[in-house]
Amino acid sequence: MGGAVGFDIAIKEGTEDKIELLLNSLRPALLGQIQSRNREVSYKLTQTDYIIMKQLIKNPRLEIGDIAAATAITPKTVRRRLDKMTRNHVLEFSILPNPDAMKGYVFFFLDVRIKNRGHHQHVLQRIYEELHEHFMPLSSDMSNQEDSIGLLLGSEDAIGIESIRSRIESLDGVEQANAFLPIKLACPQEWIVKAIDKNLESAREGKKSLGK
Repeated sequence: MGGAVGFDIAIKEGTEDKIELLLNSLRPALLGQIQSRNREVSYKLTQTDYIIMKQLIKNPRLEIGDIAAATAITPKTVRRRLDKMTRNHVLEFSILPNPDAMKGYVFFFLDVRIKNRGHHQHVLQRIYEELHEHFMPLSSDMSNQEDSIGLLLGSEDAIGIESIRSRIESLDGVEQANAFLPIKLACPQEWIVKAIDKNLESAREGKKSLGK
């Protein structure tokens, strides 16, 4: 609402100082919460993982058999690598609705702030219990922030949005709930593909060096 913009930015480790440059470039805009966090992933990606991920970026709804056929990797290996990547939070799957296709509904984002980080899972469960009879959460934020929950929701009108927001804010463990009306959703993925290609090229060069 009112021209608010929400976004996530991924930066390379060791370049955290660039956050200050970002803040300066956004002024005179009024900035809300700016949070930075390192997401530790101990899982080491393989060349096969990168190849599978590249296929999923092209089409996230590909079946395992389709990925196997496009990459010459066996379905068993594709399934095993996908299981490992999801268990280690390298890959996460969720639904991203298309606002233009939601005729008769107002599409909005609900930002829920939690009082106690240790109650994240409990609050998420209470939210779904509260909403499931009348409102279907279209998607939930998978960013693993322990102090907040993001929900994509649909309502028939603005009155319904406020009803949902106030009901969620009244739940035990919730500090605050804010509603936003997005006018555009974008998920730039070109940089992910470039990073994957770079890692694949490095892996190929490494194999060439070993073969000499």
